Amino acid sequence: MEEVSSIAYGVHQILRQGHYDGIRSFDGFDYVSSVIKSDPFHNYFFVTSNSPQGLDEDAMIKILRNLRKDNLDAFLYLKADHVESFTDFICSHKLVERGVDSYMVKNLTSTKEVALPNGFVLTTDYDFDQMANMLVECFDGWQDEKEYAAVYEKLRHQNVDGFVFETYAITFDGKVVASGAVALGRKQNLAYYHNTGVDARYRRKGLYTALISARDNFALQNGVNKVVAITEPNGDAFKAMGKEGFKEEDRFILYAFP
Repeated sequence: MEEVSSIAYGVHQILRQGHYDGIRSFDGFDYVSSVIKSDPFHNYFFVTSNSPQGLDEDAMIKILRNLRKDNLDAFLYLKADHVESFTDFICSHKLVERGVDSYMVKNLTSTKEVALPNGFVLTTDYDFDQMANMLVECFDGWQDEKEYAAVYEKLRHQNVDGFVFETYAITFDGKVVASGAVALGRKQNLAYYHNTGVDARYRRKGLYTALISARDNFALQNGVNKVVAITEPNGDAFKAMGKEGFKEEDRFILYAFP
């Protein structure tokens, strides 16, 4: 592994137990494939080299061509610090920036009380369909939300050696109004917070903070003291994470092939 974020790589090793069904290593990159096929861009090339000279470009293009035969695709996942050294590669392949991932990290020291307004209940015993429908509304336009949530719901009930998966929901009058998932790797000493959403009608009530606190406690109870979330830089989640003590540790750029 050359000059690549240990945090980012740790997250992807944890998610290999989840919606990633394989990670194949090549010179200069790992090819990561997903069990979710409805969006062709769930597959990607995680660049592990700090320059294109260390990249097996032929292997990458071969994988891409085979994917496209099945109407699938993959994007390039490149550490932001390395973009300058990949300028010629990006230009020669006419890559188009598709998005930016900010890795927000926090080190934990002690558990804390989970505070909720009157009438709201934190639980891991919830109605999955209610939760998934609420998240679909939160992430309007993401067609894979239910399929993604179902993958991690199934993992909550399985024994995966060294990895633990949980989802917390907050209910009000028996209805799910907020939820957040955590995927934890003991070997990686890392807990990844993901798929967090709060019903628009119940925001600004401290529910987001409560979901962070609940997962912080869960991580510590499972012997992990470092947590991470992936957000869009300077977006609402980025700002919210900053208020919860998270700091940006790394940034990756997603590029689409023409």
